[in-house]
Amino acid sequence: MQWITLQRLGYLLDFVLEEKDKADELYGLLKAACSNMKKVLLSNSAMVNNDAESNRWYVNGNIEIEIDEL
Repeated sequence: MQWITLQRLGYLLDFVLEEKDKADELYGLLKAACSNMKKVLLSNSAMVNNDAESNRWYVNGNIEIEIDEL
């Protein structure tokens, strides 16, 4: 599995779904397996968001994610 996919998943858990416990667990596993994460875009089909805040996932939140209510 590519690390980039896990970075994006962690970002979504952390900032979109607000599942902090799951995000923390994934972050610990990811840091143990990949000590040098690279900066990635949340979506490759959108431009870089220069105003995006830095985060531990090194993901540039360059798109707005809307979740449907269940």
